[in-house]
Amino acid sequence: MKPLRFVPLALTLLAAGAGSLVAQSAAPVDAPNRAIPDIKPENAAKVDAALPAKALATPKKPRLILVCARTEGFFHTSIPTGLYALKRMGEQTGAYRVEVNNEMGAFAPENLKRFDGILFLNTTQLKFQNPAHRQALIDFVRSGKGLIGIHAASDNFPTWLEGQALMGGVFHSHPWVAADTVAVKLDEPDHVLNRAFGGHGFWIPEEIYQIVGPYSREKQRVLTSLDMSKPNNQRPAKMLVRADRDFPIGWIKPEGSGRVFYSSLGHNDQTFWTPEVLQQYLDGIQYALGDLDAPDAPSAGLSPAPQPALAPEQPVALLERHDAERIHNSDTLAKIAAYREGDDTFLLKMVDSGLRQSDAAGRARFEDDLIQVGSRPTLSPGAKKEISNWLSRIGTAKSVSLLAQWSESAETADPAIRALTEIPGDEADAALAALLRTAPDAVKPAVLSGLSLRRPAKAVSAVTPLLKSEDPALAGAALDCLARIGSPDALAALKSFSAPKTLVDRRGWALIRAAALRAADGDATGAAELRAAIASAPTFAQKRAAAEELIRTTGAAGLKDTQPLLTSAEMGSVLGSAWLRAAVAGDTSDHGPLASLTGGFSALPPRVQGVLLFAATQIAQKPLVPLAQQGLKSPDRDVRLAAISALGACGASVADAEPLIAGLESKDDRPSAVDALSRLRAAGIDDHLRSLQSKSAPAVQAALLEIAGNRIDRASMTFAVNCAGTQDRELRQAAFKAVRVLVQGEDLPLLFKLQSQVKTAAERRAWSDAVMNAVRFRSDAGPVAELLDQQLAKASPENRLVFIAALSVIDGDQADAAIDRLLRDSSVERRKEVIRALSSARNARAAKHLIGVAETGSDETERILALRGFVDSYVAMTEPRPAEKIEAYRRAWKAAQRDEERDAIIAAMDQVESLDGRKAARELREQRTAANRTAARTP
Repeated sequence: MKPLRFVPLALTLLAAGAGSLVAQSAAPVDAPNRAIPDIKPENAAKVDAALPAKALATPKKPRLILVCARTEGFFHTSIPTGLYALKRMGEQTGAYRVEVNNEMGAFAPENLKRFDGILFLNTTQLKFQNPAHRQALIDFVRSGKGLIGIHAASDNFPTWLEGQALMGGVFHSHPWVAADTVAVKLDEPDHVLNRAFGGHGFWIPEEIYQIVGPYSREKQRVLTSLDMSKPNNQRPAKMLVRADRDFPIGWIKPEGSGRVFYSSLGHNDQTFWTPEVLQQYLDGIQYALGDLDAPDAPSAGLSPAPQPALAPEQPVALLERHDAERIHNSDTLAKIAAYREGDDTFLLKMVDSGLRQSDAAGRARFEDDLIQVGSRPTLSPGAKKEISNWLSRIGTAKSVSLLAQWSESAETADPAIRALTEIPGDEADAALAALLRTAPDAVKPAVLSGLSLRRPAKAVSAVTPLLKSEDPALAGAALDCLARIGSPDALAALKSFSAPKTLVDRRGWALIRAAALRAADGDATGAAELRAAIASAPTFAQKRAAAEELIRTTGAAGLKDTQPLLTSAEMGSVLGSAWLRAAVAGDTSDHGPLASLTGGFSALPPRVQGVLLFAATQIAQKPLVPLAQQGLKSPDRDVRLAAISALGACGASVADAEPLIAGLESKDDRPSAVDALSRLRAAGIDDHLRSLQSKSAPAVQAALLEIAGNRIDRASMTFAVNCAGTQDRELRQAAFKAVRVLVQGEDLPLLFKLQSQVKTAAERRAWSDAVMNAVRFRSDAGPVAELLDQQLAKASPENRLVFIAALSVIDGDQADAAIDRLLRDSSVERRKEVIRALSSARNARAAKHLIGVAETGSDETERILALRGFVDSYVAMTEPRPAEKIEAYRRAWKAAQRDEERDAIIAAMDQVESLDGRKAARELREQRTAANRTAARTP
């Protein structure tokens, strides 16, 4: 498994001094990874124009929704548009109000009581590490309230299966990307939550997810899904993980007494100003809130099963539905005849729109119109180019004659030949082949390129004579064309061609390409030609390419033919990875190619052995375990280390782990063994590794603790705490690192006892990070604040700073009261200590206390330290929106009394990512300049 990583919190302690700046620490674990910018004004206008006029149902009471757009993974740039749309939709319809809060503290049980629904807007990789927050979310929904998910809301809870089940599924990948226009079907056209689409499927530019995990039509009512009857939606099988080809987009489901609505639409900004989508969002939100009744029994149980409404044949997006008839009913097409390149493109866009909307009959009508316009004798080259482009999309055999005519002229040949290339049928094939005899030589390379894409076997006789052209470029293009056609006649023509010296290499590549096409079709002639190229090709690159094609196209036979090549260090090192992947994909029995390779592994050059083992690590499949075990026997250190990594990736049992455990005994092998054991997927492996902890030597114990931390084996926490008191420095440091990763909220008392064991700076950093993580995991703010307050009285100066910083991350009056009391300590040095600790915490609660000291503190040095800590905190924090940061820096400006502080505030304002931030920075500079001028004039 992939080790989880905790972000350490660096508690940088500053020496006393008015001029010292507080160093930035790493972001706390629960901090959002970036601020959310404001919506662009032009996007806001589009959203406003698309908002539903009213809600379908009257709310049973005023509704308040908690909207969370927190991102701990990918950040969707459409979030500002989505936030604006959701807020304005609630305001305009009166269906609900929203409160946006991206802090995990918002999910505290007492806070959730205020809300009727929770909406996750493009949240990514939310861990919900605090058990109290997890339970609060579950209880919230099941108690009768609503959960709404938009787009990336399914990309959360990676290790929390109950959270995945609550949402109804989890994101796997998106074979349909944001630039695609996808076809969507209505699984229930008459369902109340599909009413926005008028009973018809639709097309929309959107990134669509593959949903896996707990998703099932046995569990939820599917509203919309991908229309997989459309060719545009097809993707290569290797990109798809759902064998049932069920790719849901929207669903609802009951959850206890509550309700869940999810839609994966929402990656692109324009989705949030598509009226139909906004209407379905609103209807789904009202369902989740309990204001709109909707049938939500699982889809699988419906009888009779609803008949879905498929998307139209033409991929016209919801926002692009225009009336194509207005083009036909006017002289728009005739005006194209006068078009010149550089003219206004409005007419071109109208035709483009009309083509997108047309059905088969409409496209035929367009083609007739375009041919008629194209036949005019005064047509400009620019008009011919545009007509060619359109005919490339809709043309049939009727257009071939016109396009062939234009292909004779160098001025219009390129777009016309491209159009002929796209038009299906023998007529276009014949026209392109004829052009090789009639068109100018300057045009023929483009014709050959078109034939290369179409691969008509009948064109070979027209292409072959061009091999003897005196123009090397034309002859070379003919070679490439025959190679891509790859028919038996094409291969024969290439074999019989006696190439001049300048074309020998190009002919060799053409032969390999054509032979590969024949071999892929099961033609023994092609395989024989590839074997001949391996034996006699003039360059290493061609030998390699021929070998790779033989492996790819002929399966086990090709593996057998090419296995001897692995004995060459040069060829084996470049061929080994492809060979091994093909072997694993084929026969992995005791008599297959993989078994043969394993048996002869020791005879291979070490360089090739390393390549094979590295490939095995990437492939990570159990049949490769014997190969990795062979590698462990190698006297070559690099090969042995590669074998350790491969065994960790491919192993699937505790027995497979034994050689890796043995590797922990060797100082040289230990790092690789640690990495391999950290990744090993085997039932019972954590229990087995834990059984070795107490009886191993200190160096091995340290390695076992590192593995436990990488695997997040929380059952190793007790052993880690015990080892923190050892005299062995390496083991002690490993123990503290493991404690930092494995700690939970209930471990806080253990950490208090552990503080006396800290001996080095590295151990102190790990221990302090563990304290901060444990505090964040706790939901009982009052008792935690009391525990930390008690520790302050007996802690060392260094540890006091940690406990003070920990107090600042706790919500609640008790923690605030403790910090206020510390800031009123009679000792100036103690108060400065508190200020430094708060400055290192880098959170809003600590910043609140710092600005209080900066504004009202009695000691000048304290005010300066607090002000700088406040400014540095806001620079480091990512949660506050630009407007909040601007307000904070303006408040700091009022408290600043020295030019050094004012310069720091201006520099901080410059970092605010908004126009208002730059404007505010300019204003502050002007104020400072004016004040300096006034001071200079004062006698």
